[in-house]
Amino acid sequence: MPQETDDLPAPPSLSPLGGATHVRSEPDPPEAVISWLSGTHAQPQVVLRSWTRFGSALLPLGGRFRAVRILADILHTAVDSDDDKVIAAAARDTLRGPIIAGAFARQRAYWVLAPWRPPTYWPDFLTSTPCLGPGRHLTVLSLTRVNPPISYWVAPPRYRYDLCSLEHVFNLVIRAWAGQNRPGSAPTPTG
Repeated sequence: MPQETDDLPAPPSLSPLGGATHVRSEPDPPEAVISWLSGTHAQPQVVLRSWTRFGSALLPLGGRFRAVRILADILHTAVDSDDDKVIAAAARDTLRGPIIAGAFARQRAYWVLAPWRPPTYWPDFLTSTPCLGPGRHLTVLSLTRVNPPISYWVAPPRYRYDLCSLEHVFNLVIRAWAGQNRPGSAPTPTG
């Protein structure tokens, strides 16, 4: 069974806002990523069994990472497409990290994984894109779940500490929010 150790390479350097300043080019072996993800749980072996049996596991947020839930219409506005290949490219090139696609409150939604660094400012007016942290849990998929129609990784983590830049997530959400709230555009749903 994969184990995490303190002897692993250091994560990418982070900006003061908790985002990666550069992206590694070489992926880690899947076992290392699996160990890193499952290590967020107090009992990693429970996560590994759940991934094997169900393809997903409930992980606590706020230890290693947080999640920003973005409704599909917001992310699609931001990247000007609803195509998973375009969204995956945005995850890699703009957000610089992993994204899970699924459903929330009968709507298509995405969960962007970002570093957990308290305290973090997240504007109250972004009610449709909450930044989820301690006290919350997220269903995280096994790395093999990369195809629709149910929940799947649009962009799975490529290495340990592969997380989206929170600064870039914020900028992307603000850009979409501003575009949707221009005069004559449809209002942004709140949730």
